[in-house]
Amino acid sequence: MARFVAVTLALVVAGGLVGGCGGAAAPVVGPSNGGGGGSGAAVGARATAIPGRSAGPIELGMAPAAVRAALGVPDSDDGEFMQYYRHGLSIALAGGVVDAIHVYRGVPGGYENEPWHEFRLRLPNGLGWEATEAEARAAYGAAVAAGDLAGAPIPSKWVDFGGIMFDFRIDDGRMFHLVVMAPRAAE
Repeated sequence: MARFVAVTLALVVAGGLVGGCGGAAAPVVGPSNGGGGGSGAAVGARATAIPGRSAGPIELGMAPAAVRAALGVPDSDDGEFMQYYRHGLSIALAGGVVDAIHVYRGVPGGYENEPWHEFRLRLPNGLGWEATEAEARAAYGAAVAAGDLAGAPIPSKWVDFGGIMFDFRIDDGRMFHLVVMAPRAAE
């Protein structure tokens, strides 16, 4: 048994080392934002949100059981959203699978005022929570839709690039929320 554990551990470590060589960083599947006070540790130090695909260990199309295996028991689950306040993630479900992944900076904005902790965001293109709307537009090109929530308790603007949508607070211009979703089919 000890030999089996040692060999398995060696394979896991070797796979992690080889997987970390070159190319785009893959989402880390493992421990998440800890759940303690403050923002905690990220969903792995290399946490990445990939437009149209994933955020941290969560991928579009995953079953709720796989989400629980990756993140643990949700802080709240109403059958439509699995809320992981401690991880800065809200998992939207439709048709029995992950339909969208909401990622939070850990500050209120728009109509959002839940106790979100920060998901330590790093997008493949290097953008993070400090990004402005102009930087997102420069990185992703033409938006498929955009609008504002000027009447919200904390006024904000949103920009949808198909596969990823960003929300920016109007008062400081910073991103506070993003949504990873499947790109819409051409109409």
